[in-house]
Amino acid sequence: MVEAKIELGPGNRLFIRGEGGGLNWQQGQPLRRVDPQTWIWTSHRNGETVVFQLLLNDLVWARGDETMLEPGGRLAVSPDFEWPEIPRVAARSRYPTVLRLQPEEA
Repeated sequence: MVEAKIELGPGNRLFIRGEGGGLNWQQGQPLRRVDPQTWIWTSHRNGETVVFQLLLNDLVWARGDETMLEPGGRLAVSPDFEWPEIPRVAARSRYPTVLRLQPEEA
């Protein structure tokens, strides 16, 4: 479960894109607003690691890198968006890089 703490104002929504948990990088899924500052996303695929990023109105990417959610985990985030500038828009091609570290060989 991802819990985002941010007040977006009237007419705005928070979306999530990524890989794992039924997500993809081309189209976002809306988070559910539970109060003026709390947005929730849950996946029915609890056995998958999820790499994600949040978007404002499925258009403006949150600042920072992708975030990883371990299977069955719960993560609280506070996304940051540049206002009023739009530094990155969803129409751009997006191919995330996820580095997986390998243990050092003896």
